[in-house]
Amino acid sequence: MSKKKVLGLVGIFVAVGLISMCLDSQAMEIKITRPENNAELGQQELVQGKVSSVTKSRVYVLVHPIVTNLWWVQNPPSVINADGTWQTLCSFGTENQGKGEYFELVAIVINSQLQEGQKMSALPKDVIAISPVVTVKRTK
Repeated sequence: MSKKKVLGLVGIFVAVGLISMCLDSQAMEIKITRPENNAELGQQELVQGKVSSVTKSRVYVLVHPIVTNLWWVQNPPSVINADGTWQTLCSFGTENQGKGEYFELVAIVINSQLQEGQKMSALPKDVIAISPVVTVKRTK
């Protein structure tokens, strides 16, 4: 096989791979199933959700105290089950801060790695999917 044909085949495989990745990312969805919107909760709560397709990408929950412009990265789920369900323990403020305040949370699917406790003023550029925002109030 000539070098030209090999390069042509490589180009086709790359194009098919890129198209496949685009279709997969467009079809992927993620949602938070617990807590529900407007729930009242404590300083630490289990957040549960579901992603439509299990991939090598990472799932993170971001928590945003409404009184700030920052999102805090939470510990990622240790396991994403075969049915796409996941759960992770999230913090809503500290022992001394956050009681009586509102928080927004979203779940994201991303290729890059984030660090628990990392503060972000904007979403990373490589977000594949993002859940609808859930707003909660910390009462305990």
